[in-house]
Amino acid sequence: MTQRSPFDQLCTLCGVEAGYEDIWGEYQPASRKTRRALLAAMGIDARDETAVETALREIEQRQWQRLLPPVQVITAPVKLLRLPLQLPHAPSDEQSAPLVWALQLEDGREQRGRIDGGTATLPLLERHRLGRRTWLRYQLELPVQAPPGYHRLTVEVEGMAPKCMSLI
Repeated sequence: MTQRSPFDQLCTLCGVEAGYEDIWGEYQPASRKTRRALLAAMGIDARDETAVETALREIEQRQWQRLLPPVQVITAPVKLLRLPLQLPHAPSDEQSAPLVWALQLEDGREQRGRIDGGTATLPLLERHRLGRRTWLRYQLELPVQAPPGYHRLTVEVEGMAPKCMSLI
């Protein structure tokens, strides 16, 4: 298996594809110059390897320090919504604080729930160290009834401001 370059990793993280399939079904690779320009248009400095490494670190930090991803595309109908939930490591009494969630559907209806026992009851997917702090990624599973549409999920963790994400 070949190791992907930091530039390729950055492109993947930012959704910049290495190429595309044209109308005849032929793969057309995107040049490095084109992909660098696309990253620049997104406000990401990738002018050299140092800038690429810096951008990768910054994106990784933002991903870990975000409670929920900003947007999640799901295939409807959904009965069990699975999402990553990132939190800084906390003492066990804080991990057992309840999680409260609300799903605001596009049509205005709302579904609510509570996870007693908090993150202590969730599967732990991954640990990651950023500076002096350890971050934990959990698997959040919510029993929802979500038809196709644009919806908004809010999750409240005791001691933190409520966080929202969009579901499409």
